[in-house]
Formats: sequence, structure tokens, C-alpha cells
Amino acid sequence: MTDMTEHPASADELLNAAGQLSTGRIKGLTHKGTRYIVKSVEHHASLLDRVQKGDPDKAFARELALLTDFAAKGAPVPHVAASDTTRIVMTHSGETLSAMVTQGSITAHILTQAGRALARLHALGLAHGRPAIRDLCWDGAQITFIDLEAGAKLRATPRDQARDVILLLNSVFAMAPEHHHIAPHIWAGYQASDSLGVCARTRALARRLWWVEALAWPASQLHRIKGKIRSEFRAVARTRAFLLQTRL
Repeated sequence: MTDMTEHPASADELLNAAGQLSTGRIKGLTHKGTRYIVKSVEHHASLLDRVQKGDPDKAFARELALLTDFAAKGAPVPHVAASDTTRIVMTHSGETLSAMVTQGSITAHILTQAGRALARLHALGLAHGRPAIRDLCWDGAQITFIDLEAGAKLRATPRDQARDVILLLNSVFAMAPEHHHIAPHIWAGYQASDSLGVCARTRALARRLWWVEALAWPASQLHRIKGKIRSEFRAVARTRAFLLQTRL
């Protein structure tokens, strides 16, 4: 009798399927009923981009190594199903939180879980490096961190981890004002799972970063005058105010 069970896709099959996709750095792929994300080496459009962002091949290799090393430590990052020197095929990790906020499908529970997940990541001795809300995914059961790039650390310092918290909250306050109410849920989740005292260090770091707020002030005022709703510059002051006014 013939076995009709469909076997999981091999790495070669996935890479071949990924190679048939249209050009683009990040693409979705469905193969044998399973969803994947395909990430390719970035191609810089100009010499300035290359100077600012560095060698794309080295950045790609570093991200692949980080995904493997983070997973080995038990961190919630996408599973690498296949890879070569030009692309990574990862399991799909669900919707990004930023998309869920925009769609109105985000909940307090998911936001609290996001904060808890970051605290647990830190408890493993790691730092994401730039955990913007667009870099967190929810699949209905857990938070997954994507885009491990230049700032990710396998041996993170307390300052690295405090910086993670500030950058995540800053990404929230950079969104339209009607979404700013979600920040307390993320912070509450982080506080609930903070086993390292990072919350206190985060507030201390925010207090010392007054000079960043001062540097951002001219650009933030320009954005205000122009009526720009989404502004990372204006978010600096909002993030510091939130952290310095919030009780531990």
C-alpha cells in the first residue's frame, strides 16, 4: 500500500522554491502547506548605503549565525529551515505586532506577553539590539523576535538590555498618538518577568539620556510644525517622560 503521508520539505527543496520567487529582500513562501519567510542578502543601491550599512554579505552571515546561536540558547527566534550564502528560509512566525496595532487586532494580553518575552530573552543573557515593535511577531501562542542585526548580543551587558527596553518603547511612542496607550502593557509585562533588575537600570539610563532628547529636539519641533504624526525624534521625549514618571 502506498504511503500517502507528505514528507517535510528538505533544505534543497526549500532553497529551490525560494529561488523561484520574484526579486526582493524579504518574501513570503508557502511550500507543502507550510508558510516560510525568505530573507536574501541586501543589495545596496548606492555607495552611501554601503558606507552607512556596511558589507551586506558580512551582515547577512552575521544574522544567520545569530539566529542559530540565539536558538541554541532557547530564545524565541524563527527556525532556520534552510540557508545558503544568499538567502535564509525561516519558518513564518505570525503577524508583526506593528501590523496588528494598525489593524486594530492587538490585545493587552499580547502586549503583556511581548514585554514578558523580552525579559525572558534578557534572562538568557541576550540582547536583541533593536527590538522595534515591528520586529516582534505573534502566532497566536507566543512572541517571536525577528531581524537580529548589528546590535544583537550573545553576551549582553545590563546596559545593552536596558537599551533594548528603551528602544522597544520608543518604537511605540513613534507611532501615531492614538496607539501610545499600548506602551504601559508592554512595560507591565516586562516588569512582571524582570528577574535581573533591568527595569531600574532602564529608568536610570533614560534619566542619563537627557542629551539625546536635547539633540532630537530641533528635529522633533520641525516634525511637529510639519504635522508629522509618526516621529522617532518626538518619541525620544515621550519615552523618557513615560519611564521617569512610571513607578516600579
